[in-house]
Amino acid sequence: IFGPNCAVKVLNGILKRNLKTSIDLGFGVDTPPNPIIKQGWINIFNDDFNGSNLDLTKWKTNPHWLIPTAPFHPGNIKNNNEAPTHYYDASCISVVNDKLVITTDYTPQTFHFVDWDGQDYGHWDVSYKTGWIQTLDRYKYGYFEIRSKMPKSKGQWPAFWLAGDPWPPEIDIYEIYTSKFDNRFESNYHWGIEGDEDFPHESDVGRHYINNSTEEFHIYGCEWNECFIKWYYDNLLVRVAYKNVDLINIDMEVIVSSAIHDFENNLGSDGTYPNNYEVDYVRIYER
Repeated sequence: IFGPNCAVKVLNGILKRNLKTSIDLGFGVDTPPNPIIKQGWINIFNDDFNGSNLDLTKWKTNPHWLIPTAPFHPGNIKNNNEAPTHYYDASCISVVNDKLVITTDYTPQTFHFVDWDGQDYGHWDVSYKTGWIQTLDRYKYGYFEIRSKMPKSKGQWPAFWLAGDPWPPEIDIYEIYTSKFDNRFESNYHWGIEGDEDFPHESDVGRHYINNSTEEFHIYGCEWNECFIKWYYDNLLVRVAYKNVDLINIDMEVIVSSAIHDFENNLGSDGTYPNNYEVDYVRIYER
């Protein structure tokens, strides 16, 4: 099933995995920041969000697919004829006390949506504004790490993830639906081609217990190579995935975002606004 190199990596992952310890030690501890030096790895990207402004030599504040006159994902309108739940606004991104802060607020606005092909979809009311940052550069394989604190509100969808162009693939280091689960984060990865019958878009999700995520900063990490993806919570391994990982093999941007996603009782209308999603640092390493 695996070549020699992958077999060694898989065995190492099995030997190191200890989910119970990860859960036990991860609870009730405001995890201190990691040193930048990580044994066996070279740090190739680091942002500690020092200063008073986002470093625009490292990040941009909107997705590459964003239409300037319609700063939201067009899928709801084009596929379902439904208004988007949120739009992205650079004013929601700030750096305060050496932390990145993404603020989500109830700020209804009407947009005239004309897509890239010139098709006019009319005017749409969008209720919430929030923030998105993604790296200017793309990365293939490595260790991706964030230290963050979740918004203290129901109905929110903070995420730390990697996405390619075309999409899929995607690796979700974490997605947290603050109403759906108040003590878990979801890890996920996507492969295939959207709408392709022979190689359809598929994904594989895992769920992992966390504690005090809105009161304390915690470290979330992901090691990705051609053989497996490993997820870490507070430096302890919580998941290893092998299935179809070899199909995720393109350079991807690293994204920190918040959103409103009205499904499975994770309703934006249940939220408290404004609310803040805070990040202490983002780091990327390579072997």
